[in-house]
Amino acid sequence: MPAVDQKRTQEARNGNASKDKNAPRRWWNAPKSEVARQLAAWTDSIERGNWSRRWANLVFYRYITGRPTAPTSFNYSATARPSSVNIYSRAQFETPRYNLLAQCSDSLGARIYADRPLLQVSPIAGNQKARVKSKQLTRWLDAIFYDMDLWHEIEKCGDDCRTWGSAFLKIDVDLLGKIKATRVLQDEIVIDENECNAGEPQHMAIRLFVNRDELAERYKGNPEALEAIRTAPHATNGLYFGSDIDYTNVVVLREAWSLKRGTIKGRYVLALNNYAFEDKEYDKEYFPLAKLVFKQVSTSWFGMGMPEMALGLQRELDRCSAAYWENIRRAAWPRILLAAGSNVNPGSLGDKSNGLVNFTGVEPKFVVQQAIGADAFRWYEDIARRMKELFRLNDQMSMGTKRREYSGRAIELSEDIDDAAHMPQAERLQDFVMCIGRLLINAGEKAKPAVRLPGRSVQVIKWEDVELDQNSFDLRVFPVGRLSKSMAERQKQIDTWFAQGKISKGTAMRLEQIPDIDGYQDLVNASRDYVEATLDKMVEDGEYAPPTGLEDLQEALEQAQSRYMLEKLMGTDQKYLDLILKYIVSVQQLSADANPPTPAVPFGMQAPAGAPGNPGPGMAPPGGLPMPNVALPPGT
Repeated sequence: MPAVDQKRTQEARNGNASKDKNAPRRWWNAPKSEVARQLAAWTDSIERGNWSRRWANLVFYRYITGRPTAPTSFNYSATARPSSVNIYSRAQFETPRYNLLAQCSDSLGARIYADRPLLQVSPIAGNQKARVKSKQLTRWLDAIFYDMDLWHEIEKCGDDCRTWGSAFLKIDVDLLGKIKATRVLQDEIVIDENECNAGEPQHMAIRLFVNRDELAERYKGNPEALEAIRTAPHATNGLYFGSDIDYTNVVVLREAWSLKRGTIKGRYVLALNNYAFEDKEYDKEYFPLAKLVFKQVSTSWFGMGMPEMALGLQRELDRCSAAYWENIRRAAWPRILLAAGSNVNPGSLGDKSNGLVNFTGVEPKFVVQQAIGADAFRWYEDIARRMKELFRLNDQMSMGTKRREYSGRAIELSEDIDDAAHMPQAERLQDFVMCIGRLLINAGEKAKPAVRLPGRSVQVIKWEDVELDQNSFDLRVFPVGRLSKSMAERQKQIDTWFAQGKISKGTAMRLEQIPDIDGYQDLVNASRDYVEATLDKMVEDGEYAPPTGLEDLQEALEQAQSRYMLEKLMGTDQKYLDLILKYIVSVQQLSADANPPTPAVPFGMQAPAGAPGNPGPGMAPPGGLPMPNVALPPGT
């Protein structure tokens, strides 16, 4: 081996490979003394090649929002801005006159990304205890989604993926031992897409621009870390071309993961340019981020957003709008042609309406010309139509109006067509929610939090009561339809219930005054919900609770019998089945007491008037017709 190669090999073994510019920047197998510098070199080398992508993402954000500014991360950079990027400083952004792109994005956001799929934990060939734990873990997931207000974060991720093509939500445990969910922008994600040629990336970093003083406050008990923060190089100017930003107090913080692969250990690093705050083994085969993609691209790990798909059409729409505005301003107003020597007073032409004009010679001619031709209008409308078709939207969906169909069957078919058109986005949202659920369970094993399940009576669920081996269950996701929250739709639902005889006139009037539809449904279903909760308690806790007698006994009997057969089919322990049988017998006894059998009348005798079987004179028998008041023949 040549001496130069031997020297480089020895430097790599000693942790000094970063001093050689030609040495590979592999932070995941660098020694602790060099991991911070090699991580900085790895992320910076990728960022230098992403200036055009960062500028494109900034343009996409401007068009989707109509704002000339950008998220804060675009203002800074970890590397010096190339001189070629300065040409962007001369690019003037003008808000679209007709931002159809944003309108289409809002329509898809309301239709797809405002949905809240239901997560369900399903046991994998488990026993009765595993099924009970799975049900409890499902409740825990439902509670933590509401407790952490994750649905609003997921809607924001929907905005991000429609803007940039990809959105990310990071789930981890903070220094205080609490589960934390953080939205991460695509501009902050650093991966080497060369790794994606053979599959998913194995190394990832998040590049953050943080305030130096805030970072020092976080590590104020660590003198070595404080010194590293004080001497760390500051960030440089990114895609902000003004001079009113102070970069000196902003440093670059990098958080990176290397996945575990077979016998190769994973690694987690949190570092500045010259100091690693954390450097430890990472034992997972996935990153602690959930990714949501709008449109998958086969040649990129990142997705494609709506502006990237339709920016050309939006700009053509803007060009036409600008031209039409100029034509209307210059050519759509009436003009008056005055012949030379016509002896007309121009001031009289601007007199009141229907005024008289005195002239001598050639009369003035009023000209109203067409500012925009019919072909130009058709071209403009065709561009708007093509953009809507690109995202599979119709006029009703993009404008938020009701459908033109009047038949219920026609409306149902149209809804099915629309759902099929946006099925890829809906399925990716469901996968995104399922990934968040898995990450929450992983974080729960570490943080062991107690969460609150919302409702009329708030229920606290502890992690110790729901903890389950991850190899014994699987997650499933179900889409849930969104009920309209408008007063008009609720009034329509009240009218439907009243027309079908489900509620009385008094109940309808009360609901119209205070349209608490959800509360009324809780009231109507209270008996069934109570029976289900009672049966759950028997199977889950082994505690018997007898029926009160106030339930709908027939429905309670059917529920208990069905639950018994289900638990028996699933192999539930016999002691729990005996509790359900005991409940069934109690319900049957209460039902028998409430409806005693009709006593038998001996042959040849007549039951007393008013007794069962003899309603008495003038009273209706069970058949419904009045009993004739006549004496029965002897012997009958």
